[in-house]
This record gives sequence, C-alpha cells and structure tokens, in this order.
Amino acid sequence: MVLGSGASCAYGIRGMNGLAQHLIETVAPAKDDGDTWEAFKSELNQHSDLEEALQKVTVSNDLHRQIVDRTREMILDDERLFYDKLLSGETALGLSHLFRHLFRTTHKVVEVVTTNYDRLVEYAACQSKFRCNTGFSEGALRHFHCQKSDTSHYTRHANFRCVDVWKVHGSIDWFQDGSASPIGIFDHAVVPETFEPLLVTPGVAKYSRTHQEPFRSVISFADSALSGARGFLCIGYGFSDDHIEPKLIQRSADLQPPIAIIARTLRPGAKDFLSKHLHSSVVAFEKEDTGTKAYTSQHPNGVFFPNENLWSLEGLLNKLRIQQ
Repeated sequence: MVLGSGASCAYGIRGMNGLAQHLIETVAPAKDDGDTWEAFKSELNQHSDLEEALQKVTVSNDLHRQIVDRTREMILDDERLFYDKLLSGETALGLSHLFRHLFRTTHKVVEVVTTNYDRLVEYAACQSKFRCNTGFSEGALRHFHCQKSDTSHYTRHANFRCVDVWKVHGSIDWFQDGSASPIGIFDHAVVPETFEPLLVTPGVAKYSRTHQEPFRSVISFADSALSGARGFLCIGYGFSDDHIEPKLIQRSADLQPPIAIIARTLRPGAKDFLSKHLHSSVVAFEKEDTGTKAYTSQHPNGVFFPNENLWSLEGLLNKLRIQQ
C-alpha cells in the first residue's frame, strides 16, 4: 500500500493547503528572517504550492525549525480530534477492515509506504488487532532498530501478523537529541529544546535530511517493499515524491502488477503516471460530481459511474463487500 496525504485528509488531518495556511498564521520569523518569510509567502500566493514555494526560498535554521515544530503541532492537534472520535465510536478506519481482509490469507506481513506524518495506519493496525512495526521498538522510550517484522522475535508466534509501516518522511512522535539514536516518545511529554522532531518537511532540506538516520534505513526498507511488491493499492497519493515514485514506476514497467489508485482528485503526477503506465492491470478512481470517474487501459479518458463512491477507501470496500 502507498498512502499519501489524501488518505488522511478524509479523517480531518489537514494536507498541504491546510499546512501552508497554518504556517502563514503561526510562524513568527526573527527580524533577520523577515524578508525571507515574505518571499516565501509571495511564492505561495503566486503558485499555491507549499513544496514549490519552499524549494524556491532558502530558509534559515531558525525558520526551518519553526516550520518543523508548527507542522508537528498542527498534525498532532488534528490527530487528537480524530483519536477522540475513534475511541467514542463516532468514526472508524477503512484500513482496519482492509487489514483484516488481507490477513485472511497466508500472508503474514502487509507493507505500507507513506509520506504522512500522522499515525492513522498504526491506529488501524491496532484497531484490527495486528502488530505494527515502524522500525522502532515498543515501550515508553522506543528506540530505533529498523528491521522488518518478519526478522524479529515475533515470528516465533504461529499467529504472527504484522503491518510494516515505512514512514519515509518521519512521524510526529519521532525525535533525536543531537547525535544520539532516534527515539519515539509519548505525545504528553514536555519535549526538551535539544530534541529535534524527525519530520522531513517540503523544500530543499528534504533531500539532505533523508541521507541521515532514521530516514536512510526507512527509505531503504520502503525501496525493498516497492521493488518486491506483486501489487499496489495507492490511496490519496499524488505520485510526486522522489522517495517513492521511481521504485513504483520501475516495478510497474518491469512486472506490470495490478495497481489500484483511489483519490478524491487525481493530482497531475497521478495523471502523468496513468498516461505512461496505464497497462491492462491498472485502474484508477477519482471523484466527479456525485459519482466516480474510472480510468483503465480500455478507457484512458475515463468512464463515469453516477452515484458510485469508488474513489474513497470506505466506498470501494463497501462495493467489494469488505466491511468487517
């Protein structure tokens, strides 16, 4: 599975547009950074693309830290609201139903590659009563060891089932204190000033940071998952990330595996992928009016299904009668 921000937006986690607005409202640049921040906002207003704006403007270390901190705070606030609804039963995760369905097979591991910072995948795995591995140990202070779940001690259990989640851009509960090993800590902790949140935010720093741990190892395992996959389900993913797309495209070209793409709106990157890799085992769905537009090799321009909700995970699972 490949999950983009669209997979979380359905549950109230703000995406790039929401993050851009949040940064404009909450980042307080120092006097020396005032011109840089104004240049960033000007770029953002012109192109309405957060990543493009941050790539064109080089920010100081202080501004970058503020961007990371404000990003984490926003995702954490949104996630808390969702978590409360999850506990009260007001909402449910389609991924939970999907994991239960996928583990009604001989497969012991499902691999998820995601650019998202939130922990909705982890919640879905726990809700469906399966283990979840993000490369960190369990416990109050989770240490980074980054190994696949099927090489861990859990494989001794006959009923072993685990979701491996490779978060190539980090997570809101990952931190690093200087040169120390990365750790995962509880949300309620008062984070020391020396602890840096391990989030790869859009912009130039995105590429330099991913050469360091834990991202280097996580991306390596994500590459392995993508290169070895016999099929892909892409949910809310825009096909615009250099850490995921090349391996996915290569696997698609070499093997032509089944690929299902679902999104509220297929982004330009996804449309470009379809224009070049729309073989007979590829299907894509996006929302159109009150129905769904589907793309296949026989219908490259799309065919409309009125009053069908196939573009969302819940709608697709319902159509396939995968509901529990």
